[in-house]
Amino acid sequence: DGDFVCTCDAAGATGTATGAAASCKVDECHADLALAGTCAGAGQVCVEPGTADGDAYCQCPPPMGAQTKVGGAVARCEWDECADHGGKCTSVQQACEDADDGTMGTWVCKCKHPQEPADAASPVGAQGPAACKNKPGDCDSQGYVCTGTVPA
Repeated sequence: DGDFVCTCDAAGATGTATGAAASCKVDECHADLALAGTCAGAGQVCVEPGTADGDAYCQCPPPMGAQTKVGGAVARCEWDECADHGGKCTSVQQACEDADDGTMGTWVCKCKHPQEPADAASPVGAQGPAACKNKPGDCDSQGYVCTGTVPA
């Protein structure tokens, strides 16, 4: 007696026991396609950290912050891209702006005083320096020495 083995037979479940009922654990990321789809649809990864039911969560991909939410909600991912890429702007005396820190690839360079966009239709540089020009007459009135445009 007690020489029997119980195994889990539900899809995606794991666990065995000898002489007793098996404690079955389901990998919620694989068994719950809605949860896995919710995470993937938001560009995130479904993580199953342990054995408790309902402990699976969506996690932000690197390099975004790893805030997580248990129970099937997508995580609020944040990354200030200017912290990593702002040097591309500041190296040419421009300002970096990341309008949406929850979305990757949204940072831009903007002209700073005493310069203005060289083309009103393209006032910012998407993920790189903007095409800027000196404001007419502004350099002298501000005491700046302006020598031309900042190349894109």
